[in-house]
Amino acid sequence: MIISATASGFEIKDKTISVRLEKSIKIADFVIEAPGEYELQGTEIVGLQLGEGTLFRLVIDDVAFVYPLLLSEAPTDEQLKDFGSVDVLIADDLTAPVYQALVQNTNVREMIIHSGLVDADALKLKGETMASVKLDQRSLPEGEPKVILLTNK
Repeated sequence: MIISATASGFEIKDKTISVRLEKSIKIADFVIEAPGEYELQGTEIVGLQLGEGTLFRLVIDDVAFVYPLLLSEAPTDEQLKDFGSVDVLIADDLTAPVYQALVQNTNVREMIIHSGLVDADALKLKGETMASVKLDQRSLPEGEPKVILLTNK
């Protein structure tokens, strides 16, 4: 799959699906903004209500993503316990407490951060800057999470 930055979020494309993450989740004409369990075009989505925001887990081509949507407070260990494993943190809105909780409690292997919308310097994130990234289960790193800063230039 190919992940690229848009002006206000991300687009994930593979052979059969296009998913837009822009303050909601858009698959074809379907928009997900609320917590719940969904399955659309082979993509599994689970959204957990956390305060006024939602933490989404999406599984696309056997890669599990976590997408924090308008989270103002960090999820607790207890809230994340039943959330399942996550391969990639993908974020266009991220605060330090939310970032730390997600990285420490979900075994994230790769982080894809929108460099135009998230202050990577404030989070002390250093990584490779690019316009898009090709990703599959085999390409995910082992050990320390890899940071990719996507830009929509």
